[in-house]
Amino acid sequence: MFIEFDKQRVEDEPQEQLMVSSHYDGEYPSIVKQIKEEVYQDFRDFRIIRIKIIVLASNAGVPQTDVDKILFWDETTNYFEFRYEIEVRKNRKQDVQDMCRRYCGFDLDLSHNAFQRIHGRHLPYMITMRLSDMGKEQALKRDEEVVDCLTRHNFPPSKCACEFIVYDSHIPLDKD
Repeated sequence: MFIEFDKQRVEDEPQEQLMVSSHYDGEYPSIVKQIKEEVYQDFRDFRIIRIKIIVLASNAGVPQTDVDKILFWDETTNYFEFRYEIEVRKNRKQDVQDMCRRYCGFDLDLSHNAFQRIHGRHLPYMITMRLSDMGKEQALKRDEEVVDCLTRHNFPPSKCACEFIVYDSHIPLDKD
């Protein structure tokens, strides 16, 4: 997947990235070493800026409550990630960027897959929200709020994903 970000978040981070996805079966944290070895072996000709291990939020062991998250998971490196796919008219891209910036102070990022084609006058965009300071119960409430907001502003998500990040070698810095 070739992702193109609408704004550069960090000076040395490219505005375009090639993303590769792979499936592994195993238990965290023991699977991390195997994944790292395979990534650096198979993609040695690429500049690897991130390795991220994702599980479905419905998996056993995912923190259910805020207390579970605080006691058993690192607040800075483990987080819930929600992705919302929306269709945006070419001339409304700025409206979506403005809405993402000002919506209740949530950390919402806007991007699109540069390989996807424009369908008529619409371009598929991905909005991403990351929540590191709460358990699944609160994260799902935030998710509902975002979906309601997108729908109210005429950007109803066509697809939604809810995942828990158990390992991330690159934590994005705070935005301006």
